Amino acid sequence: MNRTRWSTAALAAGLVVGGCLAGAPAVAAGDGPLAPFHHQRIAWHGCQRGPQDTDGQALDEAGAQCADVTVPLDYARPGRRTITVALSRLRATDTAHRIGAMVINLGGPGIPVLPIVPLARAAAGQTGARFDLIGLDQRFTGRSSPLDCDWPESWISRSAGADRRSFDRAVARSRDLARRCAQRHGDLLPYASTANAARDMDVVRAALGGQLSTVDAVYRAAARHPLRVGRYLVDETVVPALVLDPLTDDSPASAAALADTVRVLATAAAGGTVEPTPEMAATLAGTLTGSGSALHSAQTAIMCVDGAVPRDPEFYWRDIQRHRTEAPLFGPLDRNITPCAFWPTGPVEPQIRVHNAVPALVVNAAGDIGATIEMGRAMHAALTGSRMITLDGVRTHGVYLFRGNGCVDDSVNAYLNTGVLPGGDLTCD
Repeated sequence: MNRTRWSTAALAAGLVVGGCLAGAPAVAAGDGPLAPFHHQRIAWHGCQRGPQDTDGQALDEAGAQCADVTVPLDYARPGRRTITVALSRLRATDTAHRIGAMVINLGGPGIPVLPIVPLARAAAGQTGARFDLIGLDQRFTGRSSPLDCDWPESWISRSAGADRRSFDRAVARSRDLARRCAQRHGDLLPYASTANAARDMDVVRAALGGQLSTVDAVYRAAARHPLRVGRYLVDETVVPALVLDPLTDDSPASAAALADTVRVLATAAAGGTVEPTPEMAATLAGTLTGSGSALHSAQTAIMCVDGAVPRDPEFYWRDIQRHRTEAPLFGPLDRNITPCAFWPTGPVEPQIRVHNAVPALVVNAAGDIGATIEMGRAMHAALTGSRMITLDGVRTHGVYLFRGNGCVDDSVNAYLNTGVLPGGDLTCD
């Protein structure tokens, strides 16, 4: 696609946020094999590469900077060959209200993005002024270790034609184009995937830093020495739960609670004197004191007799270590050993397998991080006579009556009033 054909309206519609936004739920990298990539220093410089580089010249004139970030060619073997991906950056101009970095992806796949950050700034207006806008050329495109198979013609926008002879020519054309790529870049082709492009973006996110790097810094500080938060000492075993609580819901109140939690923890990590927010205080009391003993005892007893769990502590340690790189903050929380490993009694009956035609109504939010959508779909499949209502585009645990969604509430109320299930599954936005 010719860059000059992009209108500001089309550009604005094509922006994909992939950067370090305030309150975003991802976490920065730990100290696994990707740590050298996540913690690399980005050396920013001018963008123009020569007198014929009009894109670079335009970026320089707009006040942008450019850089190259090193990423693994093969993420399964990050210690081997590396490549570079190219970035451009326009710093936020509204520094008093700066949010963070926003990485722009125009899809395609493989449309170079590096030259368009000035156009993005113009399209986003006052909102764009609050971000460092990052143009990232996807691996093997634009300035990012470009891959060119030296094709004399292309298959794109070519029809199979009117008859078998024209289709046979299309077959020969495609075979020749694939052969040329295999000859020139056979060692790179296995790694030219969207999945690897997403991994590259995450390396860039970590290298750029931002709010989640803040969480990572807090976590590491708490591991070195417990943080004083009011009357509590908070170490790295408690930090993940404090961050996770506000993430169970995507409401503005939860986003504000997350920001407050991170602010309190970051201040404590820097040696400041802080008091926990009310939400933090409740979590800390339930975790670090006996205030929640009755509830937690009952919950644990139920879980421990619902199903047998491994009793060897090494099982849990190995599991945590296997997943520490991909989930450095929440993996050790989700996969930790529990009293069930030492419970004095196991299940007194075989695990019950739910599989019947009871006409139930299953309601699930697509973004629920507790009862995930996969769990809801599994229950729906097991209850063969059921119907399912999915609230799409929402991260929450309570759906019916909790979100004020008319589509969900009206559908559930209709079922409760009549006992008649909906005619089919339903997705509410």
